[in-house]
Amino acid sequence: MGVQLTPPPSQTPASNDQADSVLQGTITAVGATGGFSVFGPFNFTLWGTVATALTTTNGTTSASVSSGTGISAGMTVISPAGNVPLGTTWATFSGTSGTLAFPPGFTSANVVSGTDSGATFATVAVTATVQLERTHDGGATWIPAGIGGAGQQAIYTNPGGFTAQIVEVERGISYRVNCTAYSSGVLHYRLSGTAIGKTTFGPWG
Repeated sequence: MGVQLTPPPSQTPASNDQADSVLQGTITAVGATGGFSVFGPFNFTLWGTVATALTTTNGTTSASVSSGTGISAGMTVISPAGNVPLGTTWATFSGTSGTLAFPPGFTSANVVSGTDSGATFATVAVTATVQLERTHDGGATWIPAGIGGAGQQAIYTNPGGFTAQIVEVERGISYRVNCTAYSSGVLHYRLSGTAIGKTTFGPWG
């Protein structure tokens, strides 16, 4: 068993999260996250968002935003206030307005009239460099993780949307996300795993 990270970061998922352990947050400056202790398969995800108020009207696919900077057709529309159904995207976008595309089973009748000042749009590239790092000695040494047979490391410059499935075969290993250079944008990260007994993988010895 490896040395325990001190203090051990929380890996408790949100109440509606289906994973057993989750470490997630946002990056807006240079620095490293806490460690994520894992043994077996886990997910690593990075995605950038841009935030601006969204105005919608029931019965129409047309919508507008306060600022169109960084927004383009195809991006996911995320409305915490529930103005649009989950999974809505921009079908078209120009300037500060566009038309919405809805997931199967939803139409413009499901749109709520109003302005959501907390709306965000994903994914968008963030001007930063981040790397996925691994420690084998309880957090004393952090080394960029390898992701390819040719020795390439898990280092990402100006990431927008990225996800990978990774398998850790050694007990006592932890991972973290380290932002080594930052200029602008909001980058989200998520490390998540599910207990082996709840997956289709066989039990690990």
